Amino acid sequence: MNMLTQIDPDLLALQQVRDLLCKAQTAAQEFAKLDEATAKSIAKTVSEKLSKEAQAYAELELAEGGFGKVADKVYKNLAGSQGTYATWKDKKLGGIRKGGSDKIMEIARPAGVIVGLSNSTSPVATVWFKSIISLMTRNCIIFSPHPALKECTIKAANELAALAEAAGAPKHCVQMLEQPTIDAVNKLMSSDMCDLILATGGGPMVRAAYSSGNPALGVGPGNAPVYVDASADLELAAERILEGKNFDYGTPCSAPSVILCHRSVSDKLKQIIAARDGHICTSQETQKLRDHVFPKGRLNVAVVGKSSNAIASAAKFSVKDSCRALVAEVDKVCIKEPLLKEKLSPVLGFVEVDCIDDAIGTAQVMLQLAGAGHTSGIYSADPEQAVIFA
Repeated sequence: MNMLTQIDPDLLALQQVRDLLCKAQTAAQEFAKLDEATAKSIAKTVSEKLSKEAQAYAELELAEGGFGKVADKVYKNLAGSQGTYATWKDKKLGGIRKGGSDKIMEIARPAGVIVGLSNSTSPVATVWFKSIISLMTRNCIIFSPHPALKECTIKAANELAALAEAAGAPKHCVQMLEQPTIDAVNKLMSSDMCDLILATGGGPMVRAAYSSGNPALGVGPGNAPVYVDASADLELAAERILEGKNFDYGTPCSAPSVILCHRSVSDKLKQIIAARDGHICTSQETQKLRDHVFPKGRLNVAVVGKSSNAIASAAKFSVKDSCRALVAEVDKVCIKEPLLKEKLSPVLGFVEVDCIDDAIGTAQVMLQLAGAGHTSGIYSADPEQAVIFA
C-alpha cells in the first residue's frame, strides 16, 4: 500500500525562497546591463498600463480586505503607478554625478535583489510603487504579501511582472512568495542573496527587517500627533485634519492620530470640527469607543478601515450619516491611555495642551506608548513654532 506523506508547508515555502532568490539573482545580473534610459522606458510602459487598472484593483482590495473606500484606494493606486514614475522620470538614478563638493563624486549602481514586504492597508499601491522604483533603477524585487490581502497582492505582482517582461525587462524581475510563512520570510530577508529590504507594515515586520543583517528601509506605525497652535487658521486645520482622517477611513499610517490643541482655542476648534461633520464624543461615548477600539488595551482589528458610523454603531452609540471622524477627548495623558495609540480608522484622540512644550511632551508619550512613529503635523502662523515642534 502506497503511503503519501504531506509535505510541510514551511519546507515548501523555504524551497520557494531559494528558487526565487536564484532566479532574481540571475535576472539582476542581466538587468544591470541595461542603460538607465531603457529601464525608465520599461517603467513608463508598466506605469501607464497599471494606471488603467487602478479602479479594478481598488475594488478587489475592498472585496478581499473589507476596509477602506474604493475612491481613495484608486487615488493611492494611481499615486503608486503613474505618480511614482512621474516623480522620478527626470532624475538621474544611476552612473556618476557630482556630490556637494568638487572633490566628491557619487557613483550609483543597482542594488541587485530587493525584498519587498507588503502591507494590508494599501497592498496594490505598495507593490506597484516598489516595483516601479525597482525597474527604474534596474533592480529585481521579490514580494512577500500580507496574509489578509494575499490574493489581490499576488495578482497585482504577477500582472506587473508580465507587463515588465513584455516591455523588455528580464524574466523574473518581479516575483512573489505566494505561500509565505514566518520562517520563510525571515530566510528571504536574511539570505546572502538579498541586497536590500523595503519593509512596509507593522512594527514587528519592520523590526524583523532591520534585524535581518541586510540593509533595510522600513516604514512602521505612524501614530501622527498634530499640534494646533493658538495662532493657527482653525478652519483650515479642522478641514485638513478631518480630510486626512477620513481618507480611506483612516488606514494610511500618516493619517492624523491625536489632535494636540492649545487650550485657548480648544472649544472653538471643536465647534468647527462639529460643524464640518466631525463627531465630538461625550465622556460616556469616549469610554464606549475606548472599550470597543482597544479591548484589553489592544487594537480591535475589526475597526480598521471602517466608517465612523460603523464603528460608532458597534460601540453602541449613534452619529450622523455624514460623520467624517469620531473625536474622543483624553483627560489624562499617560502610557496606559489606548486612545494615544495608532487607530487605523477615523477615530481621533483630542488633548488640550497649555503650550508647545506641553504638546511636545504629549507627543513623546504617544511615541513611547506606540513606537517611534514617522509623521507629525502642526498648524501655526509662527514658523519658529513649527521648527521647535519638528
